[in-house]
Amino acid sequence: MRVVCAVGVLALASCDARTSPIASSESSLSDCGGAPVMLSGDPAVPRSIVIDNGIVRVSYPELPNPDQRGGHMLELNVDGMWKPVLGSWYGDWTFFASPFFEPAHTAHVLTETPDAVEVAFEFDHWLDHPGYYSTHGHVPRWWNEETQGPCTVEAGCGCYLAGCGIAQIDHDGYSIFPTADRTVPKYVRHVTFTKVIRVERCSSGYFVGYHSNPSLIGPWIENHPTLNNAGEREHGLGWMSSVTFASSGVIVHNPEAGQHTSLGILEQAAGPWWFATIPPADAFHPYVLFMAEEHPLPSFVWQFSPTHYGIPLVHKMNPEIELDGRPGRYQTFLGAFPYTSPDREAEPTPEARAGVVARLPEIWP
Repeated sequence: MRVVCAVGVLALASCDARTSPIASSESSLSDCGGAPVMLSGDPAVPRSIVIDNGIVRVSYPELPNPDQRGGHMLELNVDGMWKPVLGSWYGDWTFFASPFFEPAHTAHVLTETPDAVEVAFEFDHWLDHPGYYSTHGHVPRWWNEETQGPCTVEAGCGCYLAGCGIAQIDHDGYSIFPTADRTVPKYVRHVTFTKVIRVERCSSGYFVGYHSNPSLIGPWIENHPTLNNAGEREHGLGWMSSVTFASSGVIVHNPEAGQHTSLGILEQAAGPWWFATIPPADAFHPYVLFMAEEHPLPSFVWQFSPTHYGIPLVHKMNPEIELDGRPGRYQTFLGAFPYTSPDREAEPTPEARAGVVARLPEIWP
């Protein structure tokens, strides 16, 4: 058994708790009858990591999309063959405040037992990605004034985020200003970002958690989950939705919707909270893809063109602040199962809904 405890950025639970052979959330997993969870690859080479429980397989391939250096791939075992259920351009759409310059540099194995495998993928994440917004007087590290001249938006020296970062926020959710004139806030321009993946025995998907050091959020996020103060922190299913349906009762058909649509998760008082999508008929194979949420999160279907399919996603991966003041480890669970739609206009059928509900996590680790 190999168990390595991460240090620093992922201080989410004690090392003793993580190295227990079977954690409390795993107590019934050995009785489900499924194959043990297998981990392969070298943590020093994050792209090599593969987690497989015989039902689903999670990997970290290099996707062709230059904005998806953090995206993972989910595959489903269909009749003994592994089939991708996420598009190769988006993967599981991992976005944290700004695009990533580089992929994960390290993978920390947090848990490795026959019942569960957890791996934390660590990124050196700069928030000063090039874009069109003013730098507010800051010269980003990728701009050389000696060879490129003064840093101005007109000269091409702009950032994806205004000021080349996220304004530091106090406990009440307000920006911190270092000077009395309150013109330019204090910025966070670099974080260590950690994406935690967990696959359990008999599971039809995997848990995902987003964390950063320093943190971009505070206790205010629970009362104001849609605020943009901490930027977009997205996790999604890619541009593949023909029909999306949610635990809230919202149903979205794309491209008929023709616009962005809220999935109504925040307005749903009691859980479980989830949304699911049925890909178009020309998908790789018939299946349902779903995302469960540990607590209500701002969730939407993006549609940027009248003729395109939708992008179902969590727009803000807000952690739940636990009683000890620390963020919970996981925000979402992404899963899939085979399903053949009898008629698109009849979706979601009771069978499609029941398939999602039957595969929701019973316990969040």
